[in-house]
Amino acid sequence: MRIAIHTYSFNPNVGGIERVGNNLSRNLKYAGYEVFGISKNETASSNSSWTEHYTDTICANSQDIENGGGGGIIRTFIIDNNIDVFINLYFLPYETLELLNDIKTNTRCKIINVKQVSPHFLDSLKEFNRKLPIPRCLNRSIFAVYKQLVHIPKLKKAERMAYELSDATVVLGKTFIDELSQFARLKDIDKLMYIHNCTSFDITTHTEFAYQVSDKREFHTKQLIMLSLGRLCNSHKRIDRILEFWHRFHSVNDGWKLEIVGDGEDRAMLELLAKKKKLKDYAFLGATENPQGYFAKSRIFLMT
Repeated sequence: MRIAIHTYSFNPNVGGIERVGNNLSRNLKYAGYEVFGISKNETASSNSSWTEHYTDTICANSQDIENGGGGGIIRTFIIDNNIDVFINLYFLPYETLELLNDIKTNTRCKIINVKQVSPHFLDSLKEFNRKLPIPRCLNRSIFAVYKQLVHIPKLKKAERMAYELSDATVVLGKTFIDELSQFARLKDIDKLMYIHNCTSFDITTHTEFAYQVSDKREFHTKQLIMLSLGRLCNSHKRIDRILEFWHRFHSVNDGWKLEIVGDGEDRAMLELLAKKKKLKDYAFLGATENPQGYFAKSRIFLMT
């Protein structure tokens, strides 16, 4: 069987979707399948270690179908390589609707949509891009109206259309099945299934950082570090909540430290927020290609 994985980037350090895509493709290759990669942002030559397990790769913009651009390239790539299954990791359905319709209409390929966020992720979005030259209170007020009148209806329709075009839709948990079916007003849930979020490395058997989670003594040998690891896009990851937690509950000189690992568009804003709150014993450490090391030494992993 030949499987194509459609992701934003081959670089697993960009974010969660990219790391899952890298992990999924490597494990499918290990299981004996031929795996092909389709990326929006870079070619295989960017870094061969990101793509060495793929049989072949292309870089194409999936939204440029009507102009004979990326969408047409992807369709041709699927046909030329006799792809049997197309796994779409894009989390915004309206980004790939035309592409999915094109694949459904012009190829024999089966389509699997993977939804790695709750359909209610918009609840955490409060404003337009902060770079807009308007007061933040006005930004939020306008966005609240826009979200209700435009963004949410658009997303509901796109989720429903993407589901109808897919042969299967995978969500992260059982509760997400009800959430998606109600949010998108699906006529049926026959093609909905759940697979719990896979970690992108095995922290219990990794040869360099092997340890037994069940051994309670191991917890007490780790450093007094609370770890946040992820892309610093606050509307998606809400790192500001971690900073608020640290502000309320951290006692200076209690030995604990906060390490924030990752990079992104909101890093400068979050660093400024930490300074305004006069936080102590914390550090923004930037992106890493070795997340295992941070997990191995930290006692607590923070999730928001």
